[in-house]
Amino acid sequence: MSHRNLAPESERSESSMIKRLAFRILCLCLAWIPASAAPAGSEETRETRSEVGEVLRRLEERMSGVRSLTADFIQEKHLIVLEEPLVLTGTIFMQTPDRFSWVVREPLRYSMVVRDEVVHQWDEDTQQVQKTSLSRNPVFKTAIRQLRDWLSGAYGSMLAEYEITILEREPISLEFVPRDTSLARGVIDRVTVTFERDEHYIHQIQILEKRGDRTVLTFANTLLNSPIAPSAWKVKQDVR
Repeated sequence: MSHRNLAPESERSESSMIKRLAFRILCLCLAWIPASAAPAGSEETRETRSEVGEVLRRLEERMSGVRSLTADFIQEKHLIVLEEPLVLTGTIFMQTPDRFSWVVREPLRYSMVVRDEVVHQWDEDTQQVQKTSLSRNPVFKTAIRQLRDWLSGAYGSMLAEYEITILEREPISLEFVPRDTSLARGVIDRVTVTFERDEHYIHQIQILEKRGDRTVLTFANTLLNSPIAPSAWKVKQDVR
């Protein structure tokens, strides 16, 4: 659907929906990351757990040196109520220990930057910057921290919250199914993560929700430990 053929109010309505969707997809990507360590179940054999553990340790070792990251992304949101997926494109920036930036370029401009324990959001509709203190939102603070851990390769604790299966070995593809004790059990059916062939970063994340909706997040042009321009941490930026 072209924005040019929409009435102003329809444009604002569609843009608002996409903006909410962008934030919802980000939160969904955060939601399935384990928030606590519950006792592991006994579904898998010792041999299977040992093999999965070895793969996770190898991935952690190869990704442990990540201090900064820049990557383009494509988000495809497949809603059961729509025939065509909703597609968002943009760039993600991360720098340890405490900086994170999520920029959507199409089909609208939206950015979220986390720096100095504050979340800054900006969108082209309002042209306003909204600020939220992470100290007042401990749940989101924990989610952001865990996302940084995820992008940096901290996978060991996931065995406690998820039943993990190796789907493919070249490239490595893992399936995460929430255990009965997992906080994500009520929302997430399963998550599939595919790594780049060199296993230094993630290529794609697919999230299947309980209600049937599916999110596919694909990364491209990934740069690890390369200098990040100061403009990446400015929430109101030229993201065209």
